[in-house]
Amino acid sequence: MLTDKTGTVARLSVFAGGFTLAAVEQVGAGGELADCDVLNLVGALVDKSVVQRVEGEGEYRYRLLDTICGYGVEQLDHSGRSEEYARRHRDLFLHMAQRAGEEWRTGWRRTIGTRTVAWW
Repeated sequence: MLTDKTGTVARLSVFAGGFTLAAVEQVGAGGELADCDVLNLVGALVDKSVVQRVEGEGEYRYRLLDTICGYGVEQLDHSGRSEEYARRHRDLFLHMAQRAGEEWRTGWRRTIGTRTVAWW
């Protein structure tokens, strides 16, 4: 039986398709868990083969095993915190998309010099 007194598996279950350590720090930390605690707990879950580490482009990605993810979703629902972590997950990716959009627009303007171009 998997014991998860820290709620780490529940917190990780909001990442349906996997996650990076940076994403876990943003979404999973908080309350009783500091950033470094979450990272250490993810490492421990990798050691126990509960979380898989997959090589990605430039950094490792991690994912919960499907059955463990289902268990985590149930635990998150029972804790009454599933909306909180879903919101944190949404906010992280919304911020990433906004930042990427700004970088794209800035880079685009540099590429075309002083001309003003409407791309919408």
